[in-house]
Amino acid sequence: MREIRGNLFTVKADAICIPVDGSVVIEETELLGKAVKIAKHVFRSEVGIQAQALWPDLSELVGWWISRCGAVPGIVKVVSGPKVILPFFTKPAGFTARDRVLPAFRDTKISGGYYPGYFSCGDLKLMEENAAVLTMLVDTYGWKTVAIPRFGCGTGKMQWEGQMRDFLHTIFPPQTDEDDRFLLVEWDGSVVTNL
Repeated sequence: MREIRGNLFTVKADAICIPVDGSVVIEETELLGKAVKIAKHVFRSEVGIQAQALWPDLSELVGWWISRCGAVPGIVKVVSGPKVILPFFTKPAGFTARDRVLPAFRDTKISGGYYPGYFSCGDLKLMEENAAVLTMLVDTYGWKTVAIPRFGCGTGKMQWEGQMRDFLHTIFPPQTDEDDRFLLVEWDGSVVTNL
């Protein structure tokens, strides 16, 4: 895995991974005179919020993906370039362990003791499982480069140095010395409004 500083959405890559916490909101709307329910994902990370601004339908596409396929990466959108947009799950859809609740949500009352995924810190086991599926997708489609952000370090509240940097290098190991398929992009603060 190679590390660069830049903007995830403008680097040259075949695919972009967007961090997702696995939670879905069901909204009811009217379509052709009938009430229908639409699953949407609410992006909470900076990367997700920027992706949502670039591709307004991404919330519904990821919501549909989660509701049908669960917390596994997969192609949810193809954009110009062509680039493929993939969700990468950093948190579970929900959980029951109170000790995993982030401090900001500790006083929130939850009925039934089932917390939404965004209440938790990043889930290393889930990220490791997602990395294995993502690597399989990269091999299957022959992508040369996949751009990934610093997973788990925003809303996941995990430390970059001493934790996530080493972990990501472990779960995205190079297959050869020349293998730079995974491009870890440290955000440079720039915001892209259109591509």
